[in-house]
Amino acid sequence: MRSKYIYLFLISLIVVSIYAPHQAVAQDMDDYTAYPPFISPGIDPNLLLIIDNSASMYDLAYIDEGSATRESSYCYDQTYKNTTTYAGYFVKDSIYAYNFTTNRFETGAFPASCSHSILGVLCVNITGSTATAFVATGNYLNWLTSSKFDVQKQILTGGKYDTSSSEYIAESRGCVGRRFIKEALTADYVEGGTNTSLGITFGVSGPDNPYNPTGVSIGGQTHIDIFQGNYDEGTCQAAIDLFSDPSAHKQDIIDAIDDCLDNAATNQKQCQFDTRDPK
Repeated sequence: MRSKYIYLFLISLIVVSIYAPHQAVAQDMDDYTAYPPFISPGIDPNLLLIIDNSASMYDLAYIDEGSATRESSYCYDQTYKNTTTYAGYFVKDSIYAYNFTTNRFETGAFPASCSHSILGVLCVNITGSTATAFVATGNYLNWLTSSKFDVQKQILTGGKYDTSSSEYIAESRGCVGRRFIKEALTADYVEGGTNTSLGITFGVSGPDNPYNPTGVSIGGQTHIDIFQGNYDEGTCQAAIDLFSDPSAHKQDIIDAIDDCLDNAATNQKQCQFDTRDPK
């Protein structure tokens, strides 16, 4: 987005003669009010509003920006801070619990116990390999899911509203059509400090491509996948590189993904559109 700044310099020349004798004249407001000769009075002002509706607006709004001593990460973020306010559809200080029956977030409360939790911020309870609870503050969910489109629509119209279900619909495409990886930490992110993974990794994405099942998402209702395991960016990048190699064997890719997510060997490993050599 480009901004154009127009500077208007007003130059006033005041000539005061201290030698001229004082002369009393009648006051006339025309002496103090004047319009530039090129402006016609009576014309209502116009407002031009240009809105970005490019596909990149479906990308997530809150990403790792890096720092003066550290490069930003691509499609990966762990920098949530509870002291920062993240705009989005969720109310910052409210608590939301995911209803696994209706598949929606509803206002709720934190449970008494949780397998993976940040006190007063996040609770993901996992039994075996199944998530049985997902509770978080609105601020955390905004950091996790808000796309640039969500924030823009909230400011302009309140958001995309579904009248049939009386709820707002969050929309994104993750990271350029693939999952955006958000890793939960045990506490607020500390730049240059020790940051410990909570053992939960989120994959935020849009819906499947309706025209090509293996293609990138073109944007739509936001999806959240929950993975149990720590995300190691270095080993995960190696897994991504291996996955992108058409000559790589399936088992090598599986092992690399396990190293990335620090998963148990009993986890299910299959791909719906898998045509690779299993050796």
